[in-house]
Amino acid sequence: MSTTVVAKFGGTSMGSKKAMEKCGETIKAYPDLRVVLVSATSGTTNILVELAKLSIYGEKNQARIEQLLKDLEEKHLSMASDIGVRAETLKKIEELVLAAKNLAIGMSLLCEASLQATDSLLSIGERLSSLLFTELLQDCGINATWLDIREVMKTNSDFGKAIPDLELIKTLAKEKITPLCENHVVITQGFIGSDEEGKTTTLGRGGSDYSAALIAEALDASTLQIWTDVPGLKTTDPRVVSAAIKIDEINFNESAELSTFGAKVLHPATLWPAIRKNIPVYVGNSQNHLEGGTWVRPKSKNRPLVRALAMRRQQKLLTLTSLEMVHAPGFLAKVFTILARHKISVDLVTTSEVNVAITLDEPTSLTRDVARELKEHCHIQLEENLCLIAVIGNDIAHTPKLVGEIFKVTSEHSIRLICHGAGQHNLCFLVKRDEAENILKNLHKHFIENPVDIKPTQACPGVKL
Repeated sequence: MSTTVVAKFGGTSMGSKKAMEKCGETIKAYPDLRVVLVSATSGTTNILVELAKLSIYGEKNQARIEQLLKDLEEKHLSMASDIGVRAETLKKIEELVLAAKNLAIGMSLLCEASLQATDSLLSIGERLSSLLFTELLQDCGINATWLDIREVMKTNSDFGKAIPDLELIKTLAKEKITPLCENHVVITQGFIGSDEEGKTTTLGRGGSDYSAALIAEALDASTLQIWTDVPGLKTTDPRVVSAAIKIDEINFNESAELSTFGAKVLHPATLWPAIRKNIPVYVGNSQNHLEGGTWVRPKSKNRPLVRALAMRRQQKLLTLTSLEMVHAPGFLAKVFTILARHKISVDLVTTSEVNVAITLDEPTSLTRDVARELKEHCHIQLEENLCLIAVIGNDIAHTPKLVGEIFKVTSEHSIRLICHGAGQHNLCFLVKRDEAENILKNLHKHFIENPVDIKPTQACPGVKL
């Protein structure tokens, strides 16, 4: 493992000259920080996403498209003026803004927003912010150099959510990034990559964290830093529970569960490359690096029963009923084959003799075609307006009193589904949307603010196969 530190700075960190200057102070505070990936300036990706969505309606939304393009241009030219970029950099910024205009107008003329064209459009945000940030750092006395990450972040051609080619990324990172790190701080982009033909791809919304983790893995980095607008991870969403507490240290398993089940600070996929290489992750506030943050390590010194609580909104519950399930193999295989063919991701699953209940993210499109195929094998029922609450910690499956304490807190509420025992680090359940926040507050008070004293029992020995 090298001493190289890789960092990612989010959109709010790129939001203004002042915010960028604070990031520069952070970079100066860490001499081993040699590679920095940045998100688009705050709000820019939203502009680009809206442009892509409006393009499918053609000239009907021409006035709005023109306004969004004007906003994009004014925003970045204003920042370029504030920073005082060189003529060479200003020309590159103007060329990127023009490329966004040509893409958006071309897509609206065709009344089509292909995933490939959308990826090209969305990539412009990170390319703009990285140019501005590189110039500002140079003015601050940092020997920064700009790199187009698409030369390194190679993926397949699944536009919109491309899959990285890990071996090729490692080879190219050693070839193109490592030599630059000797005398420079390399500034590049998160979220974007390119396929084998050089066409621009993206890793999906929130993929800047994932990009940084992939580069950290490829370079055998000593640390991955995620700099955002909050000082680390908290025990739950502070917007819902004002008493949420900052977590100083958390282990990989807990953090992975926390991000997967709704925490906004880390992208759900972020940790996997770091876990593969045991690279510790530090999450801190880019505007005040002295404030302290959260260390995410392979193992943490303390292992509380309940470390944190997460809430995932906009959940659906799909219940499948069929007598075909009884003592008949293959039913679940048929169901999940249908869902996989339509690229519908399943979160939680519970089964009984004749029922299967699965949770889906509400934005997931359960189309008529999917429903029709499922109805060939079973009766289906769909419930909406639900929230998923996850209790995250350690030895959860071996603490029998925990479930009783949870039911004590939620005794006045209806729990629609509960998933317990699949892992040691979480227990999840579905509740009505309009009751979820109150339940989260009560659970936080019961398990974190004034924690009950319950201990795990001896784990049942398992047999590794």
